[in-house]
Amino acid sequence: MNKDTNSNERKMGESGRLRHNRRLLRVVIALSSPIALTVLILSASTHVYAQIQRSSADAELLLNSGDQTVFTASKRAQKISDVPAAVTIITDKDIAASGAVTLLDVLRSAPGVDVIEANRSTADVSIRGFNTPFSNKLLVMIDGRSIYITAYGSVFWHTEPILISRIKRIEIVRGAGSALYGANAFNGVINIITKLPAEMAAEPAKTSVRTVVGEQNSTFSEFQHSGGNPKDWSYSIGAGYNRTDGFGGRAAGQPRDSFTTPTLTLDAQKRLKRGSIQLSAGDSEATSDFNETLSYNDAKFHTGYLSATYNEDRAKDPILARVYGNFFRLNNQGKRDVTIDTYDFEVQQSRSLSPSHSLIYGTSYRHVRASTFATGSESHSEELFALYAQDDFRLAKSTHLFGGVRFDEHSVYGFNFTPRLSLVHHMPGKQSVRLSYGTSFRNPSLVETYLDYRIDLGPGLTSVATGNKDLKPEKVTSYELGYRKEIRGGYLGANLFYNQVSGLITTVPTAFAPSPPFPAGIPIASTYRNLNSATALGAELEGECRIAEGIRGLANYAYQDVESGNHTRVDFSPQHKFNLGVQAKLSAAADAYLGMHFVGSSVYHAQTGVLAIPAYARVDGRIGYRFGTSKRSWTLSALVTNLFDDKHVEVPAQMVPGSAVQSAQQRRSVYFMLSGKF
Repeated sequence: MNKDTNSNERKMGESGRLRHNRRLLRVVIALSSPIALTVLILSASTHVYAQIQRSSADAELLLNSGDQTVFTASKRAQKISDVPAAVTIITDKDIAASGAVTLLDVLRSAPGVDVIEANRSTADVSIRGFNTPFSNKLLVMIDGRSIYITAYGSVFWHTEPILISRIKRIEIVRGAGSALYGANAFNGVINIITKLPAEMAAEPAKTSVRTVVGEQNSTFSEFQHSGGNPKDWSYSIGAGYNRTDGFGGRAAGQPRDSFTTPTLTLDAQKRLKRGSIQLSAGDSEATSDFNETLSYNDAKFHTGYLSATYNEDRAKDPILARVYGNFFRLNNQGKRDVTIDTYDFEVQQSRSLSPSHSLIYGTSYRHVRASTFATGSESHSEELFALYAQDDFRLAKSTHLFGGVRFDEHSVYGFNFTPRLSLVHHMPGKQSVRLSYGTSFRNPSLVETYLDYRIDLGPGLTSVATGNKDLKPEKVTSYELGYRKEIRGGYLGANLFYNQVSGLITTVPTAFAPSPPFPAGIPIASTYRNLNSATALGAELEGECRIAEGIRGLANYAYQDVESGNHTRVDFSPQHKFNLGVQAKLSAAADAYLGMHFVGSSVYHAQTGVLAIPAYARVDGRIGYRFGTSKRSWTLSALVTNLFDDKHVEVPAQMVPGSAVQSAQQRRSVYFMLSGKF
């Protein structure tokens, strides 16, 4: 009997090793042709670049050049080649040159980022797979202020009071981020960094305008004005008005996906000897159709915030302190009301202990109170207290060791310990290699904990869904190998990762309707439990460079093999993603951009079975003409998204049987944009 048992165990182990080896082989095969193509393009481009002097025209082109500075990866300013994580930076020049209409258009171009738009008013974003309606494994911040809505574990992208023309850069950190940022930085962090009032007030032109008009009766307009003394008090005022009838066009029988979002922002900054104090406020009052497992038509969304930040950016051992409140309201004609208030405080210090040793440490506190139609008549609250530290120790002249740890104490889920280690080594030729180990976690949302919702399935049949206070956080352990090389006018980068995920929260039935008289298998009671596990194995390649005089390009490819514990594909986790972008300087006043975004097929496990989501390729273009003076320039652009009108869908038409049609076909859209300063 023991011999049989040992034999079975050996067979099972061999089967597991074979399955793992097949996954590794798929990675190699998947990467072989993109690697060859990317290396060929970028190597040739680098060779051409070495033969041609940099021209003044190239200085105005998009894309990153040189070893940029990044803050989000380690909570202090560092060169991107020094940071302990995989990072991509998208600058304001990149955004302007690409002609991106919405923030989601911007994020699609980044390696490893998954964007799904069910329609014009409903979208979700994740990193390295695990995307889903109410995507909950990505921390999104604006200037360090989290906009992650804890009650749902998601971000309502179309209702956030953010102006694209205000964005200075977007820092995208891929991989486990909880050692510094705590819960919900599960697979990465996106930090949208905006221009400071002092920076805007220092420019010759104090007022800027960006307006986009186009198909689906769409208007995206923004206005900003700044003033004051950049060395003392300065301020900026912003306003935006975004609206569209959506791909459904508000027509009968079509998906409802319209929205109207007016936005107002106000910022003031006081310069001090050691740094500055910034006060910020913003508000949007959106009317939006939101169809994602639940159906909202012309619902009222209020999203507001107040924030105060003290930043010693000119001190030797700087202190950063931030306190803010986020206020979210949803009213669906009085039927599904939601109130969520989040208050957050954080203080940290970066201290240089010696020329080869620096330390970052801090503490944070968060209080969330929510009342939703899904959690019964009572309001619920949670508190989260945390301590964290990260040590940057220079082992040798070219080698850094990062060690980070965070302690979180949650009022419902208890204690979490989150460590991270990363070794960064610099080599000749402006090359660096990184080896990282990290852990991360996601706390259950308030809905998953306190859900209390009833659905009438038919005469005499009601389904009851309840939350579970005994849930534990979802956890991931991540291993990464990264490489980066700086080249003149650009860079090359590669990342390999392997993630082990445990404790995934899923819905399970706890009771079924009596059969007869009802058909067998109809669940009438369900709850949440930590049941599933998963693994993610993948690689990312990226590069930007000068192709020829007046022409620059970017290319990135991401492969991810994301499987659940029973070896089935995880929802909305396409294996292949590829981006290619080229910008050309046509004349002293004209430039053009052409970008291609390819996403491979994925699946969704619905109640009725596994639904396939086909692959698609989207091509976007822009051509612009600049006029005016160098200090007060204007640009008129013609834009097109989904140039070849492939009419693809990114979400199944009906994810819940009997629900409203959610998915709208993505179609070609033509816009005209006028932007400038005066």
